[in-house]
Amino acid sequence: LAAFESGFLSRVPRLVARVDASAAFADEVAQEIRETFLLPDREGRARIASYSGRGPLANYLRVIALRIALRLRRERQTPSPRADGARETDLAGPADPELDYLKLRYRGVYEQAFRAALAALPARDRLLLRLQYVDALDITAIGALYRMHRSTVVRWRASVRRELFEGTRRRLRESVAVTDSEFDSLLRVVRSQMYVSLSQALAGGEAS
Repeated sequence: LAAFESGFLSRVPRLVARVDASAAFADEVAQEIRETFLLPDREGRARIASYSGRGPLANYLRVIALRIALRLRRERQTPSPRADGARETDLAGPADPELDYLKLRYRGVYEQAFRAALAALPARDRLLLRLQYVDALDITAIGALYRMHRSTVVRWRASVRRELFEGTRRRLRESVAVTDSEFDSLLRVVRSQMYVSLSQALAGGEAS
């Protein structure tokens, strides 16, 4: 883990500077890389285990960092209100008919599940999310507020976001009757909308 941090993640700010040069944005990209590649999925397998070794790991992760950065920039664009009152939170990019269908059909169910999962978090955890997603504080600033080491804040935030995702997933599973493949696709929608949903819910004061 120390080698991964020093050998690659330390380069993330420079790699994503053309997308967004802020320290908070680079930290968000680095955190998503940690969660995506080092934490086990539902099958207990971390994505980094799929690295074949045919090319330098740094080159492989550099591409991933840029993809994550570009996706996060799209997700952070302010949603524009629509005439029917629905929020437009679809990501820019190639159309995916299956995801479009799931977004339209389960938008309300997803928002209810997400907000219920957010409300179920302890107040301290909701405040942490608010500091990041509304107040745009980076890990260093949050650590200073709580008098915590930076690595402790990183682990705490990863745990909170994982609990929020799992809570949303559990409530969705209880609310919708879909096949396993449809549910896996619905989870892709949840992940893609997580930043937008957090920003909207927290900025609205519902997690104060």
